[in-house]
Amino acid sequence: MDSAKPITLVSEVVERSFTNDFHCLVALIQHLGAHEKWNSRTPRNIADSIGLDVEDVENVLDGYPAFFRKSSNLSAQKEPLYSLHIRYARRVKKQIEGESSLKEWSAPLSSEEMQILLNLVTNMIGLEAENRRLK
Repeated sequence: MDSAKPITLVSEVVERSFTNDFHCLVALIQHLGAHEKWNSRTPRNIADSIGLDVEDVENVLDGYPAFFRKSSNLSAQKEPLYSLHIRYARRVKKQIEGESSLKEWSAPLSSEEMQILLNLVTNMIGLEAENRRLK
């Protein structure tokens, strides 16, 4: 039985840039971090809510696995769900108003937590600029 994993060619790997992805990345962190109703959402629903292109949203969500978690569970529309790792890590079972059973839920990020994530993004942009300068 051949269990070899497929090889990904270097030309197939897309290198992400915090500088190029800044606007979408910040919007996604804010949306998924501050939303009081949803801990996780599909790229299509996120894009519709914040007015971004769904392909850009998908690319950034998939391109920054240190920030965003892709669930193995699918939405009712059979689409993947994404959340911020920090919200996923601290989820609890909670009775949600209007729901008959306990649901996983996590409080929105505090202002301090949001600021830490946004500072990380801006610090990474600074590192990218420094790397370009040194080349």
